[in-house]
Amino acid sequence: MERSSRDHISLEECRPGKSTTSIALILNTRWHREGLQLTIHVKLCEDIKGTQIWSSLQQEAPLINIITFPSYKRAATIDSQGMIKLWHGDTGVQLATFSVSSTECSMVGYTIDSKPFLTVGTGQGVLYTLGAADLSQISRSKVFQTGGIDLSHCSPDGQWIVICPTDPACSLKVFYTHCATNPDDELMLSSPLPVTDHRLVTCWLPAEPARIAIMHDDGMNFRIVSFDIVIEKKSKYKRNIVAQQVANFTLPTQAPWMTEKIMKGFGKQTILIAAGLELKLYSLTGTELMAFKDHHKIITSIWVDPFHVVTSSMDLSLRVYSWKNTNKSPSLISRYHLLGGSHRWSSGFRSVACDDVSIVGIVAGTDGTDILRAYSFNL
Repeated sequence: MERSSRDHISLEECRPGKSTTSIALILNTRWHREGLQLTIHVKLCEDIKGTQIWSSLQQEAPLINIITFPSYKRAATIDSQGMIKLWHGDTGVQLATFSVSSTECSMVGYTIDSKPFLTVGTGQGVLYTLGAADLSQISRSKVFQTGGIDLSHCSPDGQWIVICPTDPACSLKVFYTHCATNPDDELMLSSPLPVTDHRLVTCWLPAEPARIAIMHDDGMNFRIVSFDIVIEKKSKYKRNIVAQQVANFTLPTQAPWMTEKIMKGFGKQTILIAAGLELKLYSLTGTELMAFKDHHKIITSIWVDPFHVVTSSMDLSLRVYSWKNTNKSPSLISRYHLLGGSHRWSSGFRSVACDDVSIVGIVAGTDGTDILRAYSFNL
């Protein structure tokens, strides 16, 4: 759906007496934009008006992703034509541009030795590594001869990005981020993950350095297999990237589990899966720990942190859960739900982000525009 180039970011709901510093941080680090203009508004809870920090000029093509580096006061955007632009976070001044000339791109940001970097995958199967301080090209690799690239987030230890092919005939690869400072490192690209099936969904387990869960379709069932990615030293001069399997199991096939799925990790051994109206918790070995069916329409995103789980849905509500302190398996308590307005003006929540004091959700408007709604926890 096409977005209006006149859309602005706004924070619309905030209870008096709460700081919006964290809300602005979520806005800057989590929000993916599909519009022709990048505009940042911050609304203080005590104020009835939004304060615009800065706004870009109208862009040539819709923006599809934004990544920020707050410590460096930098923001990087990429549009639907593969044009990457670097912005000063305080002033909005455009600092640099770099084109990967692709209409299908994914982009990940990370830091190595206190230096910011971007890795970009294109629809032509090319992988770029750029210095995020000035968008200088560090490396360019043709990873897949057919099909494009979909990048995972960085692993919790910041060392790995999983490169998922869009062509099911190609195999997963792993990118070693430390190669950003040494592009000739033999570990830069490898294929240690023995998963070749199509329709991949991945997530990292945040309490482990590099444990990844991969959901894949083997043609008959959806299977989830988890691996620890490690560097194995073969000799004084030889190192290999190895994927050590942790566990695997098969998902139940009953409806709605054949619909599109969202998967998130928690701790070392727990994954959350949303499919259709349902949210379920599983152990890595396949034990179903809990199940919730609180939404009336499909779940569109899950936010997971050490304190909360928040789900967004096209029923125009957010559901808030909290982790229960227990020595047994992790469990969730359903706390409350938040409404996003009227279905006359909005079709549902697209996604949600959260920190310890606030929640921000993106609401899809019926007129094709998106609105940000922000809420504060009662602390």
